Amino acid sequence: MLLVRAPSLCRQTQALVALARRSYSSPPAPQAFLSSDAAHPGIAFLNLNRPASKNALSMNLLLGLREAAETVRNSSDTRVLILQSTTPSIFCAGADLKERRSMTPEQIATFLSTLRAALGDLEGLPVPTIAALDGPLAVKAAKRAIDDGYYLEIEEGLDLEHECYQSIMPSEDRLEGLKAFAEKRKPVYRGR
Repeated sequence: MLLVRAPSLCRQTQALVALARRSYSSPPAPQAFLSSDAAHPGIAFLNLNRPASKNALSMNLLLGLREAAETVRNSSDTRVLILQSTTPSIFCAGADLKERRSMTPEQIATFLSTLRAALGDLEGLPVPTIAALDGPLAVKAAKRAIDDGYYLEIEEGLDLEHECYQSIMPSEDRLEGLKAFAEKRKPVYRGR
């Protein structure tokens, strides 16, 4: 017996296969999620996870940040939150301008309101919150805030976090990072 496929049958089969793949494929990875490390109890990691867009801030990422912040706020186990990227050498590219182009003015207003709320949620957490950026000085300051602040009372820990942040503000590395971003090149950090 000779079997001959009709072109329409192939298209129908392809459509069914595509539908089955969508039905049984795993859901997309969250754009922002919490994780922890058993070796470091009390430390929660808030991970930015949009590698293809360099962690550009989308509406879904902002909603993930808000959800994670609420989880941390209600956790009695978290003593420090570290905001980090799942992608090496990338932290956050800013707003997702591709998503922004397709938004209506009302959607843009909602996005900006959600952005302000997400940043407010992170700022208002009852634990020190540290952004893990590339660059020796930023990492050194973050490690100091974690190591020295772990056993402090919350107000003292927040004061230490602020002191550590202020220590990198006048650094050459911070200025190099800003300059490299503006010039769309990789920064060259020197630890100064």
